[in-house]
Amino acid sequence: MLFLLISLLCHVFLNHAVILHCDFETDCVDFTFDSNWGLTDGEHSQGIDHDHTLNTSAGHYRFYNPQVIYPTQWAQIQTTNSIPLPTDRVLCFYMWYFTSHVNFPFNIQVGQGDDGQLARVLFSTAGQNVSITDWTLINVTLPIEELKIFIRLNITSQPLTFDDFSVDYCDGPRPIPPKILYSCDFESLCTNDFISLPQYEYQWSILNASDAVKLDKAAPTVDFTFGNASGHYGLLSNVSRGLGYLHVRKEIQITSNELYCLNFRYYGTQGPNRFQAYLSIYSWESIESKTIEKLWPVGDIHKYQYTFNQWTWGVISLPIGNYSLLFRVFNGDFYSSTFAIDNIAIISCVYPPSQTSPSLLSFSCDFDHSTTCGMMNAATSSKTVFNFTLSTGDTIPNKNLGPIRDHTTNSTSGGFLYWNRQVPFTSTDSGTIFTTTPVAENFNLCIKFAYYVKSTLINKNATTITLFSPTIWSRSLDDSQGWQIAIVPINSYMYDKTFSFYVNQAQPVAVSVAFDDIEMDQCSILTPTTTTTTTTTTTTTTTTTTSTTITTSTSSATFTTVTTSSSTISKTTSIFVPTTSSSAHRFDFFNRNSLIIISFFSIIFQKYFY
Repeated sequence: MLFLLISLLCHVFLNHAVILHCDFETDCVDFTFDSNWGLTDGEHSQGIDHDHTLNTSAGHYRFYNPQVIYPTQWAQIQTTNSIPLPTDRVLCFYMWYFTSHVNFPFNIQVGQGDDGQLARVLFSTAGQNVSITDWTLINVTLPIEELKIFIRLNITSQPLTFDDFSVDYCDGPRPIPPKILYSCDFESLCTNDFISLPQYEYQWSILNASDAVKLDKAAPTVDFTFGNASGHYGLLSNVSRGLGYLHVRKEIQITSNELYCLNFRYYGTQGPNRFQAYLSIYSWESIESKTIEKLWPVGDIHKYQYTFNQWTWGVISLPIGNYSLLFRVFNGDFYSSTFAIDNIAIISCVYPPSQTSPSLLSFSCDFDHSTTCGMMNAATSSKTVFNFTLSTGDTIPNKNLGPIRDHTTNSTSGGFLYWNRQVPFTSTDSGTIFTTTPVAENFNLCIKFAYYVKSTLINKNATTITLFSPTIWSRSLDDSQGWQIAIVPINSYMYDKTFSFYVNQAQPVAVSVAFDDIEMDQCSILTPTTTTTTTTTTTTTTTTTTSTTITTSTSSATFTTVTTSSSTISKTTSIFVPTTSSSAHRFDFFNRNSLIIISFFSIIFQKYFY
């Protein structure tokens, strides 16, 4: 017993300076085990009758106890926290293992990010060396980067045992440290690189933690950089059924000669309903472009397992190209959510560029530059399906039916989408055109477009035009009386959105249908300050044209030039204060309703007092 006690004390003393260590004689906090691992001692053997630490049956070790392992699943052990970037010496990872199987493969990986998706294998083994019947040492030199260690395997057999994990300094040439292309911890002038896109309802702020919790009690009480209340971070608070974008106004240039990864920390909260609140990161080719590409998280954002209520490490390999970054928070729930970001850094890495798929911040096309802006016909082999064409007033085949001028410029050379058909006419003649790149999921989206319909019929309502978005807007008419404008709100907010236009003429007559100036954007942007929208409503006996005036206020969104008030950020308490349309819209709402109420009481007053 005395020998055992002396051995244990010596072991503790010798390992006091080790960076990470687990010998399983005390609680192991440096490494985290999933449910596939048990703890035992040599007296209750799981393949070997002694541990490595004490070399006795009283010593403890970990053993593999596989639960249900699917082909795409890993049994996993990982470092609890990331290992900081070493500054002067080489680090090594040590561990001891035993298995009686010749074929028992597992590997040691290093990765970045707490989700472990971005990882690479540093060491792998097929199983036990037949010449060794005891514990076997694995010694792996670690790269010079912030990282986590993962021990992974996918097999259902046993036994496999581990003991004495440690990370410590070791001898050897120091690897070349990574390059830092860009970094910002929100504690310096780099905060000027960030601006909240003003056309969205929720606006990002850059605050110190002590001020943030006064604004939102769900905000993190400390930043990640310093771990105290005086440190700063980016915050989007109390988001409920809405979203906000934070733009990093620094162009990134990534080439195939040197690859980089984006590292960041995030802190999030969510309501009781899961998979409703999301943080995501997009690349943005240019301010003039509306195309964005999702970088993180990888895969379906609605299935990603976020970590909430603690600072979490996220990382993604960056694609090749020139672009800037957008941080986006979306919450589809009525319960509010809060997200914060800190320690953004673009660092050289060895991972291949990520694959992305495009989406749009918004869609707009006036068809005046010989392009359909990616819209495509849903052509089939049916003889009754006719495609839309890009036309002008000069090129349409039937000048009598028109339109002879476009809606955008009111000229004969301006472009628009045009649909007509050729004989023989049938009642099923139709055409469909759709957008191929979706607009990112959003609240308060509207589709605005100009439409034109003219046939030789009167009061038959035989031409049907329909918008699927997935909101369905439809009109049946014979003559639109020139170009008309429609603004259609989109009721569904989940998932990215495409839309399509469908045309059908049920009667055997010639008809011209055209669409122009198609836009999909925030409703506050598509509804100008003063707009007269004329809607034509027809019945089988008469055609009535009515007009409605819609007055709202719109935001001013200029991304190329940012005023001092919206981009200069104090390190104590500074908040982006964009110009939004909500106050003006409420003022207009109250004005209109006040007039109605005043008119009502005036009628009552005249009736009973005169």
